[in-house]
Amino acid sequence: MKIIGLTGSIATGKTTVTQMLKAEGVTVIDADEIAAQITQRQEVLDQLVEVFGTEIVANNTLNRRALATIIFTDEQQRYKLNTLLHPLVKIEMLKQAKQSKKDVVVFDVPLLYETDFYQLCELIIVVAVDEKTQLHRLMERDQCTYEQAMARITAQIAIDEKIKYADFCIDNSRSKIETNRQVRELIDKLNMI
Repeated sequence: MKIIGLTGSIATGKTTVTQMLKAEGVTVIDADEIAAQITQRQEVLDQLVEVFGTEIVANNTLNRRALATIIFTDEQQRYKLNTLLHPLVKIEMLKQAKQSKKDVVVFDVPLLYETDFYQLCELIIVVAVDEKTQLHRLMERDQCTYEQAMARITAQIAIDEKIKYADFCIDNSRSKIETNRQVRELIDKLNMI
């Protein structure tokens, strides 16, 4: 089985590309979805509360916005979260990949380079836009201030750096039709179905 990594930076349109891949029949395993499922487990939620405090929980459920406020303003707190969750996410992703009946599986991992997930991948695809577009999309999507958006953007490796180490780049700064064209071209080139 071939594992292809898919990454980008916040608000570059990785989710859009993932949806296009899935629509074409590509198996995509999403690290964020798995992390959301894992944080619903009581033992994991208890560990998160122990590390970050009770303010990250509302109605016995993780308040992702409250946790984001903590981790995007403090690099040490972000490191603690990643140390706790990433091993659990990796185990589940590999389990799902083994259960797949496809020859090619895409690992959708926002922090592919920031973690060791990239070592699992034979090829890496980066979804990119220019910083101005990224900033605008993030502020609009999350209804956040310029400062909050920049804190989230700078918490990740710059998109230009990610592109340098990628095998393929999908430019998502134009229309969805153009992005879809690039996705289909990549599927054909990599025999992803």
